[in-house]
Amino acid sequence: MFSKKHFITEDIPDLTGKVAIVTGGNSGIGYTTARELTRKNAHVFIASRSKERGEGAVEKIKKETGKSQVEYLHLDLSNLKNVKKSAENFLSKNLSLHILINNAGIVNSWSLTEDGIQNEFGVNHVGHFLFTMTLLAKIEASAPSRIVIVSSTAHGYTEGIEFDKINQEATQSTWQRYCISKLSNVLFTKSLSKRVEGKEVYVNSVHPGFVDTSIARGFKSGFFVAKVLKCATSSISEMHKILILHRDLHLGNILKEKDVFLSDTGLNGSCIVRGVLPYMAPELLHNQPYTKKADLYSFGIIMAELTTGKPPFEDRLFDHHLAIDICKGLRPKFAKETPECYIALVKRLLDADPTKRPEAEEILMIINSWIKIFHESNENLSKEELIIKNEFDISNELISNLPDEINVSKYREPYISKIINFINLPIPVNLQDHSEGSQV
Repeated sequence: MFSKKHFITEDIPDLTGKVAIVTGGNSGIGYTTARELTRKNAHVFIASRSKERGEGAVEKIKKETGKSQVEYLHLDLSNLKNVKKSAENFLSKNLSLHILINNAGIVNSWSLTEDGIQNEFGVNHVGHFLFTMTLLAKIEASAPSRIVIVSSTAHGYTEGIEFDKINQEATQSTWQRYCISKLSNVLFTKSLSKRVEGKEVYVNSVHPGFVDTSIARGFKSGFFVAKVLKCATSSISEMHKILILHRDLHLGNILKEKDVFLSDTGLNGSCIVRGVLPYMAPELLHNQPYTKKADLYSFGIIMAELTTGKPPFEDRLFDHHLAIDICKGLRPKFAKETPECYIALVKRLLDADPTKRPEAEEILMIINSWIKIFHESNENLSKEELIIKNEFDISNELISNLPDEINVSKYREPYISKIINFINLPIPVNLQDHSEGSQV
């Protein structure tokens, strides 16, 4: 049973005769779950708010699996009347219910549901609570059955739930509100599991890991800071401590699976200059030795890239002219509303003078200070920290408009590492000051 390191979809048994509901099944983890359950012959209902996207997912699953037993069920978790009605609509079909997967979730800026409940708590917990409890008798009658509640290790980032503050906007950040909603999921799971003990109804909460899905668009920039930048910076710092250089750092070599880690570390020898041109420090283009500060320049390019969701200089030929412009101070764009503190750090990393770039340890210290600010309530922050927090909050609009994930397929030609051998390049100069969203 435990011989395999990883679970794969082929491990799912035949589900003929089983009925399942997947909330948020129109995209991301929910879509994949609904599709694979359908593939294994379950009768699946995709429960989601958008009829267009829900029915679109149904048709896509039918096409991908060749199976027809998949349907759309309208469910708006932000409206408790609709939640109740949705559950009753399902019950009216007189079907069993063997599998309920409460997957849908949001991470949004502050608002209230139609019932006057803070939206993340309302959708992620309260809506699912009512939906589950309305269906519980049917689930018990269909035993053996199971309820799966998609939570997150984010529940561990909060010390508890202060119910009197849930609807107070100023007392919690978006991240804190999300953490509280996930803690609520875990506590509900534990309570419900005790309630159905001995009834062959199995209740579990799961942490799916860091997965590039549409929910990531709702996280503040702090999500990327905590989940990507911190992990990558830690890896760079540890490498540099033992005198290992990456030598070919670009976004395609930062892999996001269970954890964030670097790949293709140190594959390039010290006698050649090899890499992807936009990520290469200008001193390398001028035949200077590769140092750890060149790794950090590349990391600065990645930080700028994460704000736009686009590879750097994708509208340029990677030729001698681009190399000249980089030496003259050309740098990638930042997206609008990128926090000033974020821009300031990137500018330091992209300085043409390697000695002026911060060490990896200092970058990690700065990122950790941001993470600490994300987790603190406003009343515990200084004026300067509040400014930083507000800048990241404002950038929520930026993150929401990014694609679900940066398209790795773009990392083909010319985003493939190759030997760089330009000649007669100008001496690198410092980048000019620039405003958000513009090139330098």
